[in-house]
Amino acid sequence: MERKLLHILRSLLGMNKDDHPPEADDANVDLIRVRINSYMLQQKPFLKPHYKLKDLADDMQMPLHQLSAFLNKRLGMHFTDYLNQFRIKYCEDLIKNEKPGRINLKELVTKSGFHNRNTFTTAFKKFTGKTPSDYIRNRLYT
Repeated sequence: MERKLLHILRSLLGMNKDDHPPEADDANVDLIRVRINSYMLQQKPFLKPHYKLKDLADDMQMPLHQLSAFLNKRLGMHFTDYLNQFRIKYCEDLIKNEKPGRINLKELVTKSGFHNRNTFTTAFKKFTGKTPSDYIRNRLYT
């Protein structure tokens, strides 16, 4: 299975060295995307504060450069944004499930896998359009 995924990934990224036509189609892109997203949702490695692209490549048993190229070319985002979108979604779920008045921003930062509040706030605003404080305040009144 791993070899087939590596072959598909090489083909998708134009890294196939043989003379066969590339097998880049939407089904193959979706297969790799589903595999990576499933891993992220099930194992939640994004909750580790210093999780790196190399860590994901090792976990997925994929060459680092191929995973990076897949994220950049096929998903259209850098690893940091890919990781942070999972962190912010997780944070939104924490906020939605917490009782009003019991939400602590400092705890949200660490529980969501961020290592500092500035990075957390920047990412939160990028993916939700609101600061964490505004998001929480808005939740109280809806």
